[in-house]
Formats: sequence, structure tokens, C-alpha cells
Amino acid sequence: MTEKPPDGAALSALESDVMGVLWASDEALDAAEVRARLPRDLTDSTVRTILRRVESKGFAQHALEGRRYLYSALRSGPAAAARMVGSALRRYCRGSLEELLVGMVEEGVADADELRAIAARIAEDS
Repeated sequence: MTEKPPDGAALSALESDVMGVLWASDEALDAAEVRARLPRDLTDSTVRTILRRVESKGFAQHALEGRRYLYSALRSGPAAAARMVGSALRRYCRGSLEELLVGMVEEGVADADELRAIAARIAEDS
């Protein structure tokens, strides 16, 4: 039985680069294709290891085509970000979205005007 990845498992910088390639592609890619599209030069074995890691964390999946493993994103970039933010919310803010948003304003990650605009947009859609 496969162990379920931790909810909100974070991506390292290299894992984010690999997922960026998968998110940008309309088709499944093998490790060589991912490697060719990366913004930095990595060895083939490193790319394969990272692909296995993002798959074990629940961000990617593979299909077997002949002898090739073809990888694709399992969730979109925004869905992955929401998953990771949800995990941070539970871990660091006792599940309080308000605490998270206030902390983001206090740390300069977002500004109050931006949050008001988002609130107005949400109110319009409701």
C-alpha cells in the first residue's frame, strides 16, 4: 500500500522548478524533456530523483509508455499553493485565516488595500 503524502507537503526550490516545467506543458513529459526545459543544468539522475519526490508528495503522476515514464502535474499551480497555504494555516495560525492575513499585512507580503479589493471581488461573486 502506498503511504499518503503529508497534507500540504512543501516543495523545495528544485522541486518547484520541475513542477514549473510540468505546469507549463500541455502534455506529459519524460525526464529528458523535463531536464531540457529546466532553467538550470541538472544531471539526469537528479531530475529523475526530483520527479519521484514530487510524485511521492502528490504533485505529479506518471504513466508508462513503453519503457518511458511520462510525468504530468496532478494539480494546478494555484491548487498546489492553496494546499500548502492550508497546511501553513493549520500549523502556524491555529486554522485562523484572519491571523494569516493580518500576519501577511504586518510582514509586508500583502497590503490592506489589496485585501480589501479581494474582499470586494469575493462579495461580488457571492
